[in-house]
Amino acid sequence: MLRSGMMPPVTVPESVSGLVAPAVLEAARAVGIGVAIVEIDVAAGPTPRFVYVNEALAAMVGRSIEAISAGPPFDLVAPEDRERVRRVFIARIRGEAPAPRHECGLVGPDGGSIPVELGVHVSYVGSRVFEVLLVRDLRDRWAAEARVQASERRFRELVEAAPDGIVISRRGIVVYANRASASLLGVEREALVGRSLAEFLAPEEAERMRARMGALARGETLGASEYRAQRPDGRTVVAEIAEVPVDFAGGPAVLAFARDVTE
Repeated sequence: MLRSGMMPPVTVPESVSGLVAPAVLEAARAVGIGVAIVEIDVAAGPTPRFVYVNEALAAMVGRSIEAISAGPPFDLVAPEDRERVRRVFIARIRGEAPAPRHECGLVGPDGGSIPVELGVHVSYVGSRVFEVLLVRDLRDRWAAEARVQASERRFRELVEAAPDGIVISRRGIVVYANRASASLLGVEREALVGRSLAEFLAPEEAERMRARMGALARGETLGASEYRAQRPDGRTVVAEIAEVPVDFAGGPAVLAFARDVTE
C-alpha cells in the first residue's frame, strides 16, 4: 500500500526487472555516485542500519565499505547537519513528504565536512522498510562555482577601472553599466540600469541603434559607429560605440564599448 505523501512506485516491465538493479548500480559506480541502502527498524526508534554501500561512497568519505557498514548511518553525517538530517529522516518514515533531495555534509577521512547532495527514496518490501540513498559529491561543482565567481569578480574589477563606458544591454535595455558609462551620460549608474538606451538618443539615432542591434542578432559583424546622446543637463555628447554579441546571465545580450569623442 502506498503511504500518504509518498511518490507512486516506478513500474518496471517484468521482462527487464531483474536487470534494473545491477544496471543502476553499475551506472552509479561508473559516474562516481555513491549508493547506500539502509534498512529501518521502525519499531526501534526508528533505527536505520546499512545493508549495502557501494565503492564510490566508500571512496568519497575515505573509509572501507566494511567500516561504513559497521557504524550507525547518522555517524556518517557531519555533526553540524546531523540533527537536521535526522528530522528529515523521521518525517519521511512517518509518511510525510520532505524534499527528496537535499544537501548536507559527510564526515571525510580528516574529520572535515564533504558537501554532498542526497537523493532519498523509501521502499517497502513486505513488512520491511528501506531507504535507498544516492550521494553526489559537490566538491567539484562548488570549486567550479568558486572559480566562476572569482572570474566574474575580476571581470567587474577590470570593467569598473576602464576609462571608457561599458554597457551590457538586452533588447536595448541596460542590464549592466560601469561608472564611466554613467558619467558619460550624466546619470547615476543605478538610474541607468533598467532604462532603454534609446532614451538618450535622438529618434533617428535610436532607429539606427535598433537596426544595428538587429544586425548583431543576425550574426553580422559591425564596425564602430558614432552616436549623439543628450544628457539630462542638456549637454550633447558624441560617443564612438563598438558593439559585440555576448552571453550574459544565461541569455543573449550586447556588450557596448563607448568612448567619448565630443572634443
